[in-house]
Amino acid sequence: MSQEIREILIKRLKSLGWKVLGVVLAAVLAFVKGNISLLNLPAIVTVLVGLVISEITKYYGVNLPELRKAEK
Repeated sequence: MSQEIREILIKRLKSLGWKVLGVVLAAVLAFVKGNISLLNLPAIVTVLVGLVISEITKYYGVNLPELRKAEK
């Protein structure tokens, strides 16, 4: 496997990991909702929250090097 293909694969796997993390967080919210009943959210809202979280984590995943430079 060439270095270029390996780098693309690693980027795709990282992206998938961030998205899975967002969906897992949405599932945790759904679990909390089901067990505590404090959040009266329909299932579609939970999915949308997962997608939003996924996009937020994607933003930080892509821009993290720049954000770290800005902190210094």
